[in-house]
Amino acid sequence: MASVSFVPRSRTNSQGKAVVLVRITHNYDRKFLSLDLRVDPDYWSKKRQRVTSSHVAHTKINSRLAEIEKQVQEVVSRLEASPSSLTAGWLKDEIVKEIKGEGSEGPEGFIDFAERKLKVYKRQGQTGTHKAYTSNIRKFRDFLREELGKTNIPFHRITPALIQDFRAYCYEVKKNKTNTVGKALGVLRTFVRKAMKEGHLDQEYPFRHITVDSEEVEKEKLTPREMEKIEALDLDPDSLTAEVRRWFLFAYYAGGMRFSDVATLKPEHIRSDEAGQKRVYYRMEKTEGLVGVPIIPEAQEILDYYDQTFDPWVFPILKDVDEGAADLVEQKEAKNALANKYLSKYILPKTEIDKHVSFHLSRNAAAWRLYRSIGDLYKVMKILGHSSVTQTEKYLKGFEDDSLDDDFKSAFGQNSAPASR
Repeated sequence: MASVSFVPRSRTNSQGKAVVLVRITHNYDRKFLSLDLRVDPDYWSKKRQRVTSSHVAHTKINSRLAEIEKQVQEVVSRLEASPSSLTAGWLKDEIVKEIKGEGSEGPEGFIDFAERKLKVYKRQGQTGTHKAYTSNIRKFRDFLREELGKTNIPFHRITPALIQDFRAYCYEVKKNKTNTVGKALGVLRTFVRKAMKEGHLDQEYPFRHITVDSEEVEKEKLTPREMEKIEALDLDPDSLTAEVRRWFLFAYYAGGMRFSDVATLKPEHIRSDEAGQKRVYYRMEKTEGLVGVPIIPEAQEILDYYDQTFDPWVFPILKDVDEGAADLVEQKEAKNALANKYLSKYILPKTEIDKHVSFHLSRNAAAWRLYRSIGDLYKVMKILGHSSVTQTEKYLKGFEDDSLDDDFKSAFGQNSAPASR
């Protein structure tokens, strides 16, 4: 026998109001449905399942609860008369449809929720995160459509079994590699956590016993010596190849700027401090961290090449793109792809460096050079604008560290004192 009741959520908001829940119980299985009603728990009658007459909006709220109660009872009566085996989850789905209209997946399904959150990332200018999350939520939506015939699902359908099926879909249908599958599962996990934080999932955390796939990948690195080889190339200064090299080297000598930050660097970002030191100041697009580093001679030489600014930019990367253009992000991505192409196809082969290079490696190379010179991870973290030392350590991973070679040789050298026994 199914039972349905109204209860206020135990957690309240900053105004002391709690969401009213429909509590659905059947065969010891319990589900909850959030309503678009908030009440002050101090004025809730547990016996009557209504707010008391002392509540400021008691007439409106109780009238709405009476209307919902009638709809709920009709659903319960219909399903209990059905020959199919009734479950609390099925009952919840049908109640949602009754309250919100036939065919609705509920007040907000999981995909609706994810897409609403994606809009927030876009509105806040977090373009990289928005792009990465959007592609993986799209993959999950494709899985729902192709494997389950759905375009959306209620929150309670996000179960360990569904997640495992999604993992299999990524491997078997999409033919994704391990880390690509891991990224998809990681993004899904992120949105599940967000949903749980907002009270949309009342079941056990579905990722509790699921490991996100990953495998170690050795990424290419450019050493300071290899960067010197790139700089020493004899290129036609008016060629696009030389232009890309200038962008790449400026990013390196400015402390590891990202491509998007080089592309949108403005004249006002370059100015002298109180001591007269010329510096480049900018707010990182990806992390929103504020960075200000001295302009060293190598970086200044690149700036001196341009006898004009490309309003409103310093470099001609986006010279035909207005700052407020709707396609600014797409234009930056296209130019980044172009820079990566020229680095790998037309610049690196001339140096005989057998590596696949992207623009971002200038940032890794700068990180390594800074660390070898400074020897302080925290200081390097601050220069790079990282939020944690762990992030900086990832940038340095893979470089050959010979800083202890002399100590090692000394310990095993002919003149070293024997170790005490």
